[in-house]
Amino acid sequence: MVMKKIYCLLISLLLLTSLSWSAQWVELAASPEPVAVKLLESSDSRIQLNYQLNGFERDEVIINGETYAVIGLDSESRLWVKGNPELPRLCRSVIIPDDGFMEASVISSQYREFSNIKIAPSKGHLLRSVNPDDVPYEFGEVYQEDAWYPEKIVELREPYILRDLRGQVVEVNAFQYNPVKQVLRVYTEITVQVDRVGSGGENVFVRTKPLEKMDPEFRRIYQRHFLNFDLVRALWPERYDPVEEVGPMLVITYDDFYDAVMPLVDWKNQKGIPTTIENVSVIGNNATDIKNYIRGLYETTGLTFVLLVGDAAQVATPSGGEDPTYAQLAGSDHYPELFVGRFSAETVGQAYTQVERTIDYEKFPQAGADWYHKGTGVASNQGAGIGHYGESDDEHMNYIRRDLLDYTYTEVDQIYDPYGTSGMVSTALNEGRGTINYCGHGSTT
Repeated sequence: MVMKKIYCLLISLLLLTSLSWSAQWVELAASPEPVAVKLLESSDSRIQLNYQLNGFERDEVIINGETYAVIGLDSESRLWVKGNPELPRLCRSVIIPDDGFMEASVISSQYREFSNIKIAPSKGHLLRSVNPDDVPYEFGEVYQEDAWYPEKIVELREPYILRDLRGQVVEVNAFQYNPVKQVLRVYTEITVQVDRVGSGGENVFVRTKPLEKMDPEFRRIYQRHFLNFDLVRALWPERYDPVEEVGPMLVITYDDFYDAVMPLVDWKNQKGIPTTIENVSVIGNNATDIKNYIRGLYETTGLTFVLLVGDAAQVATPSGGEDPTYAQLAGSDHYPELFVGRFSAETVGQAYTQVERTIDYEKFPQAGADWYHKGTGVASNQGAGIGHYGESDDEHMNYIRRDLLDYTYTEVDQIYDPYGTSGMVSTALNEGRGTINYCGHGSTT
């Protein structure tokens, strides 16, 4: 009887311990979404944004025998400066003038303060090869300062060019912490203003011709990416409401695969996508020549799609297998100006199979087939604390899975480490899947 009571007590303690370690939602306002951002004004010289924070997540971690809070916000980034308090931040992109310096300021704000709270420091940006649990917490000089961290509520990143438009990320630090006073300040509402204060700036967009045409795929990206895209079009229709026109496609193929790829080129042209093909030997089978060739067509024809046919040995890739860098053609940023894909074929037969399946998929859709609404997610279980928003690969894939199931998907496989196998992937694909996502390590071998 005594043993039974001890056993029950241990179970109760374990349950209480697990509950104390689970993330707690701190509600600031009754709302289904944690963050709401509203565009108030947008013109050539001024942008106003209103931010409302309706809550946040609070977790706990033990450091040197003391309890520290870990503050999080779903789908938002964090301040990852090693030794400084790790806090969420809100990042949104806006379209800015082609030329000009922008300056951000806070017009109004409201906040709540939480006292007697210790915020855990960040371990910084870690390599994927590093286990975060093996990296000890360190407290930087910020923890000795009687001041708010971060100091500024709003900051701007460097401007960038995304194909047709010049943009800039507005960073709002809705969480500030005073380590000496142990006070967390949480801004529940902030109105931010971004003004053009002069000419010049980073990544000035020098247009050689007016923006008269826009690829529909990029238009959809702009609509989701830029907070002020719709309003900007309404204000300057002659400049930002161009006619939709599908951009051209370039196929760069290993010479031996030319004949196998031609049916795909013919089909794309038949679909209405202007498509050309070139042997890699004509261009030069190295990353520099390939990128220069792509850049030339982009600048003269508005190239939108690039398909490489052949593995890395057949059609060169930039160092580390970085095909997406072929799309970075304007500015000094890492935003793409076009879409890049690859058929990784080593033989004519492999190239032909991929071409045949692509044409069949596009040309002969199976009306009512349930596999269109099924997906597969493949992920490692690494990256916790250092992945996208601090998520491990499998956590990140589960968020993607949730979004798919909330959309039109009825089933999404979870093929994750340590139990996932290549056989499970093959089985899923042979049954039929509408989409496949992979999150994890990759290499050229």
